[in-house]
Amino acid sequence: MNVRKLFGLGAVAAIALLSATPASAAYLFDVDQAGTDVVVTGSGSLNTTGLTSAFNTSINGAVHASWGLMVVGEGLGPVYAALSGPASFGGDVNARADKMTGTAVGINMFSGNYFFVDRSYVSGAELGISTAVFSNTTIAKLGLKVGTYAYAFNRGANADSITVRINAATAAVPEPATWAMMMLGFGVIGYALRRRTVLRFV
Repeated sequence: MNVRKLFGLGAVAAIALLSATPASAAYLFDVDQAGTDVVVTGSGSLNTTGLTSAFNTSINGAVHASWGLMVVGEGLGPVYAALSGPASFGGDVNARADKMTGTAVGINMFSGNYFFVDRSYVSGAELGISTAVFSNTTIAKLGLKVGTYAYAFNRGANADSITVRINAATAAVPEPATWAMMMLGFGVIGYALRRRTVLRFV
């Protein structure tokens, strides 16, 4: 059997395997340092089929790491006391977002292990992108511990998950003009050292 045919069969098998795997809903909170701000971005979907709301609450962008609380967006919605997972993802710092966009979604492991979503939400639908921006701060100052925290809710065919992913801050990459100045500086230092060595032996 030639290599081309072998790769073709492999591709067909991979597509068949992906088609056979049932699609599962999931929601992700992604936490990143963006310059001088911390941005929490929420995206995905939630399977609330069969869950009963305990009560409604006002939902606004916030984090409180020791409570396992994270919220993006802003709104009013039902609370589902059905979440299992880590009790916290950091230290005891309570912070409210300065800016919020998108559909409100949140989790809170402090008082009832629950998650909440805007009352307009239809189970299983894509929620789009929601954000919460915390200005002039850092991931460390918000008490957030870098890592991935997985939460589960619902059962059987309706089983679903929520993940909080707190990403390590990355060092800023110097712009081309900065690199040019650095290289020029190194060149001047090298020239000065070479000249001093030459003069010493004259």
